[in-house]
Amino acid sequence: MNRMMKLIAAAAAALLFSCGNNPPDINQLNSQINLRKSPITGAVTAELLVLLNADDEDGDEDIETIYVIDDESGILWSAERGSWAVRNNRGMTWIGSERFILPYGELPAPGRYRVIVTDRGGERVEGTAFIPLVKQLPEDAVYPELLFGKDDLIEVKSLEKNNIVSFYDISGNLLSSFSITPGTFRCKDLNNGEKIFSEYRYVDIGYYNNSLGTGLIKGSYERRSE
Repeated sequence: MNRMMKLIAAAAAALLFSCGNNPPDINQLNSQINLRKSPITGAVTAELLVLLNADDEDGDEDIETIYVIDDESGILWSAERGSWAVRNNRGMTWIGSERFILPYGELPAPGRYRVIVTDRGGERVEGTAFIPLVKQLPEDAVYPELLFGKDDLIEVKSLEKNNIVSFYDISGNLLSSFSITPGTFRCKDLNNGEKIFSEYRYVDIGYYNNSLGTGLIKGSYERRSE
C-alpha cells in the first residue's frame, strides 16, 4: 500500500470511529404525575413528568430522542433534542418532559412504562418508569397561588412550606426555578433576578402532595404588562 492509500485508509478509519457505536446509559430516572390547574379557567389537566440523567461515551450531544411507551394502551410520547426540557439540579443535568399529556388531559394509567433513549447512530438503551395509581382528579385539592402586585411584588399563597416557582421566557423555555415559602418576594431579589425579570413571560407555582402522590401546579400565569 503506497503512502496515499495509507492516508486515505487512516482518514476513513478516523471518520468511522468518530461516529461511535456506543449506546447511551441511563443513570437515573424520575417520573411522577402532576395536576395542573389553569389560573384563568380553573380547568385541571393531568401531566406525566419523565426526566432522566443520561450520558453517552460518544458524547452527550449524541443522544437524540427519548420515547415513553405504555404497552397496555399503545400510547407513545417522544421528546427530541432541541425540544425536550433540560433541568439542572445539584450538578446533574436532567432531560425529558414535564408535560406529556393524554387526550383530554386524562390521568395516565398506573403501571410500568418503557423509557427508550436513542442516539444518532441508532443505538438505544431502555429503562422503566413506574407510574402510581391516581383514581381520579381530586376536586378538593388545594393548589398554591400567585398574586401579582406593583413594583415586581409577587405573593405566594400556599398551605405548603416548600413551593417551587418557575419562570419561563416567551417561548416556554425555563429560565430558572426557586424554592419559595409562603409570603411575598420580588423577582429581582432572586439569584440572577435582574436577568430573569427582563426575560420572563410565564410563571408556574407547584409542590408535591404526599397524600395524593402527585404534584399540584397552578399555571401558567402570564406576566402582566407594566
